[in-house]
Amino acid sequence: MGRYIDFGRGVLLVTGLIFGLYGLYCVFDPALAAGLSGLETPSTSAVIELQAMYGGFQAAFGILLLVCCVFPGMVRYGLWTAVAMAGGLALARGVGISMHGLGGAYIVLAFIYEAGTAIAGLAALMSGAASATHSRPATV
Repeated sequence: MGRYIDFGRGVLLVTGLIFGLYGLYCVFDPALAAGLSGLETPSTSAVIELQAMYGGFQAAFGILLLVCCVFPGMVRYGLWTAVAMAGGLALARGVGISMHGLGGAYIVLAFIYEAGTAIAGLAALMSGAASATHSRPATV
């Protein structure tokens, strides 16, 4: 990675750490996600669903972005993945906000973070921050 991290890798590093660590925490303490988001867990199935989606899925997404950050040939793939996933979350959350209102602070902050992440990923792609790596195949 050299002596510094370029903008594209920075987006992947920060996003990967946030999603990865939050996800891992939620695997073992799904009550955190339930409490922050205002979700109820009336059954064992509901708790397991929180562990899977807020925990496992987000942890895997974060780890994938960290892997893409480490391997130069995968930076652009990681950025496109971050744009698609964070952008999809922001879009769906925005639709929910427009249909039902703002909800709590968690919803607003999550929307801002997700939209910001998608915009930062697009900015990195458009600025050419990952352009030096896009023509080389990923080496694992």
